[in-house]
Amino acid sequence: RGLMVSAPEALQPTRALDAEITLLPEAPAITKPVPVEFLTGTAERRARLASIGRERIDPGEKSFVRIHLEDEPLALLPGDRFILRGFARLTGGGASVGGGSVLDVAPPHRRLSNPSLRRELTGLATGDPGAAVEIRVVRTGFAGLSFASLGRETGTPETQLRDLLAERAAAGTLQEVSAGIWLGSAAMDELESRLLAALAAFHERERLLPGMSRGALRGALPDNTAAGAFDLLLERGVAANRIAAEGKLVRLVDHVPTLSEREESVAAQMRADAASAGLEPPTPREWAEKVGVDLDALRGVLAHLEREGSLVRTPGDLWFDRGAVDELRERVIAHLREHETLDTPTYKSMIGTTRKWAVPLMELFDAEHLTMRAGEARVLRRKR
Repeated sequence: RGLMVSAPEALQPTRALDAEITLLPEAPAITKPVPVEFLTGTAERRARLASIGRERIDPGEKSFVRIHLEDEPLALLPGDRFILRGFARLTGGGASVGGGSVLDVAPPHRRLSNPSLRRELTGLATGDPGAAVEIRVVRTGFAGLSFASLGRETGTPETQLRDLLAERAAAGTLQEVSAGIWLGSAAMDELESRLLAALAAFHERERLLPGMSRGALRGALPDNTAAGAFDLLLERGVAANRIAAEGKLVRLVDHVPTLSEREESVAAQMRADAASAGLEPPTPREWAEKVGVDLDALRGVLAHLEREGSLVRTPGDLWFDRGAVDELRERVIAHLREHETLDTPTYKSMIGTTRKWAVPLMELFDAEHLTMRAGEARVLRRKR
């Protein structure tokens, strides 16, 4: 008695539901949560009933309520009818006091006095299946709702549910952010505003950086953001020419790394120093002392000069003048084309400096796939 058979995952057993009830004229008024007997189909449960959005429900009145079932959950769907039997505290308990219909088998965790809860239930009570789908998706906020969950919460056949979602998507109120995950369009607009604001704040803090990493930008969105929403936001931003996504970095389309007047002065001195030093540049710490800035500030300028092409960074945290590196590269290529191999002593002699600077330059050309080790010598990579 009271059991139900269904296809797997077709129903969502619940211990809490929102409903619309009508009290019988002879029933007592409800002014606080009360115990009831809940009967639906052939099932019966003890339960507690509380009014939603009202302090009192008088005899004969219709109202929204939250019902918490005790003991075993029930498999229910919106539209299922039920009877409420007398409160245990009343004389003659067991008499019918009212009845109603189920509106929501997965009620949101909100205060029962929250006006939005009553508004949503008013929409669900109309019986409009499209409105019911939209209400359920929109109220999940940034988390969204899956197609499977919608099916379990509403009992809507799969084909009909897809049609309802397609209609709402065409109307611009819902969006599918990934396979089977739906969000309200207003939530997506809010996420887009937050993403753009996060980028703007990052550019303000880090004027010299070309963009924000995808991982950091994703982390700027709320923790409960639905899977797939971030990628869709990037697509929307690029399509609308608001953002540029380049490799692992994302930026506002109008962002250009800029130096302050002081930083530009430091950069000019460093360009001149690098060109003068050739293949024996100072270390970052030595450079910071020479130009009179702290090491962190200097590294920001170094990275900017590398991006603009003035400097080349090598293993060992050394920064060389690009012209000097390009000239050395051509000499290495010419030697290897003529002699096929380049031993280490000859390589160091060609560079014309000590091991401190020579080894990082050798490793740079290896990393560029220009050269490769062949025993104690280097050769040109064949594919090059």
